[in-house]
Amino acid sequence: MRSILNTFSVILHLMLSMHYSIVTSVIPFLHLLSYLQEIVLSHLPIGHTCLTHSYQMSGEDMPRCVACDGNLTVEHVLIECVDIAEVRQQYYEADSSQQLFQETNITYVFDFLHEIGLFYRI
Repeated sequence: MRSILNTFSVILHLMLSMHYSIVTSVIPFLHLLSYLQEIVLSHLPIGHTCLTHSYQMSGEDMPRCVACDGNLTVEHVLIECVDIAEVRQQYYEADSSQQLFQETNITYVFDFLHEIGLFYRI
């Protein structure tokens, strides 16, 4: 398990050097998550999800946020969208995705995504 976590940490550091907005710390309770939660967690920090990037494969325009009509990105949903800010504040407060993934219990993020109906669309 230690080897897997070390490899995961190395990959995260490499991605950071490529200017991805990700977290470089390894989450210590990764083994407590369900398989689906692990999948969602692997997509959120790098900002690549089916919801936000499937348009590239289909040739469609970038999806827009239903709530505020902004570009639909992971950062927008988790941090920026003002129309869902009240719901988001019930679960966590963060000014950036890096702060979110470093300082917030990930289960709060999962609960937030469930409440707004996006967890299974990641």
